[in-house]
Amino acid sequence: MNIDPALASVEKVATIKQLDAVKEIHREHKSILGQMPDGAFDDRFANGQIYLANIENAAAGYVLFWRNRSDEIRIAHLAVRKSCQRLGVANALLDHLKQNHSTCSRIRLNCRSDFAAAQIWPKLDFVACGRKPAKQPGKELTIFQYRLDDTPLFDICEDAPHLPVVVCDTNVCMDIEYSERDNHESSSGLLADWLVDQIELRVTEEILNDLDRQDQLTRSRMTSVVQADWDQVDADPDEVRRYRAIVREVLGKAEREDDLSDEKHLAIAAAVKAAAFATRDRRILNAAPELLEKIGLRVQRPSEIIAELDSLQSSGKPHFGDLKNAGIFRTQVTSVGDVDAEQFLKSTRGETIGEFRRYLDDALAAPKTYRVDSIKNGDGEQLAFIVVRRSKESEHRVERLRIAHRCEGTRLGGALVEHLAERPLGCTWSNAAVCRKSTATVIEDPVLSGDLARSCFHRGFSYQDGELIRISMPGTWTHAEFEAQLDQLLARNAIQQSLASRLRTLAALSDPAAIRELEQRIHPGKVTFGDLSNWIVPIQPEWAQELFDIRIWNRPLFAAETNLAINPDSVYYKRPRNSPTGEYGRILWYVSGDAEKGGNSIRACSMMTKRVTGPIKDVYRQYERMGVFEWKQIKEHFGKATSEAVAIEFTDTELLPHPINFTRANQILVQTGMKANQFQSALRITAPTFHQLYDELTKAN
Repeated sequence: MNIDPALASVEKVATIKQLDAVKEIHREHKSILGQMPDGAFDDRFANGQIYLANIENAAAGYVLFWRNRSDEIRIAHLAVRKSCQRLGVANALLDHLKQNHSTCSRIRLNCRSDFAAAQIWPKLDFVACGRKPAKQPGKELTIFQYRLDDTPLFDICEDAPHLPVVVCDTNVCMDIEYSERDNHESSSGLLADWLVDQIELRVTEEILNDLDRQDQLTRSRMTSVVQADWDQVDADPDEVRRYRAIVREVLGKAEREDDLSDEKHLAIAAAVKAAAFATRDRRILNAAPELLEKIGLRVQRPSEIIAELDSLQSSGKPHFGDLKNAGIFRTQVTSVGDVDAEQFLKSTRGETIGEFRRYLDDALAAPKTYRVDSIKNGDGEQLAFIVVRRSKESEHRVERLRIAHRCEGTRLGGALVEHLAERPLGCTWSNAAVCRKSTATVIEDPVLSGDLARSCFHRGFSYQDGELIRISMPGTWTHAEFEAQLDQLLARNAIQQSLASRLRTLAALSDPAAIRELEQRIHPGKVTFGDLSNWIVPIQPEWAQELFDIRIWNRPLFAAETNLAINPDSVYYKRPRNSPTGEYGRILWYVSGDAEKGGNSIRACSMMTKRVTGPIKDVYRQYERMGVFEWKQIKEHFGKATSEAVAIEFTDTELLPHPINFTRANQILVQTGMKANQFQSALRITAPTFHQLYDELTKAN
């Protein structure tokens, strides 16, 4: 076939027919690419993360990828039909990937060093940046990267992120080790090369008891393999006993030795805060929703774990219910003795206790310039420590942003990291468009942890001169006003040209993903240009109270005293026929109910970042970490565990200062060319309608 490579067209996979073509190409290269469950293809398809190349209207190749929390694009597969190789298909796919993710930090992938593809990636302008052992004994992976941004975050993160731990039960472990077993292929998907630096596979010590009940040959072989090749998790015995009692309540009293081992496996996995427990046991899988609620452990088949990698990587760490349960509060520090220096000292990075206390003493001596805060739990223990300096009228510099050592590596610590990255200054973002004055928040802690740096970057900060900076531009901006404001920021050296160029690139792209990222980077600002959908979504008062953490119910909803929404991200469950469509969009929340208690009005604004559909038990599993609703509440609302549901993931929530009641909201709808509405289900509104509502919701007094 003599085809000009330029004729290879690339598009996002948008139909089942295209997805089937992708799976067919995967089967052609399965011996190299490895196992990929249909559910994983379906998940990437739903997220728009598969691109297909066509030559003369025939599928020629595909790239399957995802975007992680470090702002990287990770390639899982890039495959070209054998009949279409050497026709520029791989280049066309990569060019499309680069063009559509130009604001990310880099593209990264793992490739077996002994595969022919390892010699091809450098020819595609990728650089080998490291090596690591492959899952297959004796083999090695080469890590390749292509930089998209001159200031990538990963260069300043010295500590590697913690990988989610997946604990495998005995049968899954045996599936992986025995190629002749029926489930070898599906379970071995957990060993795919592209997952090497995404999850860690572990077993519990109870596997040795399970193996002791096998025949002599299996027992001997598997015991040797487990002890040589599988890492075991180490759990606190008291925690294991506590979780065993809960597991027994869910599964019932163990009748057989196998049942007793199941109880121990689950309890140990829960005690070490594993991200997931891999099993094929129907008895355990049937109890998965209740186990998730009672012990916080996801129980899934291996194929489900691979398919739901995005949500898996979030589980086990930031669990926002832990913040609420801990009763956290932020308080101002007034003396050096108020800070437990040992909990926040970074001695491994060269910081001494004397230097720490002198710095703190100097900051406390200048209260007009500095504010020193600590976050404590309900027992008064210090969990975090923050020092903010106001260097200019429009700039705050966060000189210290620390999590207590007692919280490092814990689920509560992960939630605190997300909370501080979203609100380092300790309050919700100013949402009153009083003067539209842009301000900057700069994080300059010289020993900022990698976890905090990654979370800040994920939440709209940009890397500039060794610091992390985020611009706040309250109000609504036309394209011309936005460009003029960037020019002003450049003129007063508030930002550098690299950041301004990044923001202008997002504005020029104007697609929903780009505008969503742009508004995150100028939050709480909104732009009048771009293709982003707008919705009014009704919510019951009691659900609004839970979602937005409004702790004082007998006061008006979203009163100033309760303006602390500790969940940076949240999720709301609805029935499919009553929900917004698309992936990204702005949401105005219409709280129903008694007007005297704050209902019957629009009161908050959020950004929808994802929409997941499926049986409520599966959807709930993906979002349980957000810790708002219990399974019992969800099941009662939907009736059956298998009922179809939509999970609306949202972030950047603003609690608006000037609520608009039902009557006024309908007046604005009519004034902007729409029909009046009862707000019984999600209503898509026009851009002019949204901006008029938003301007009034945030107007000056």
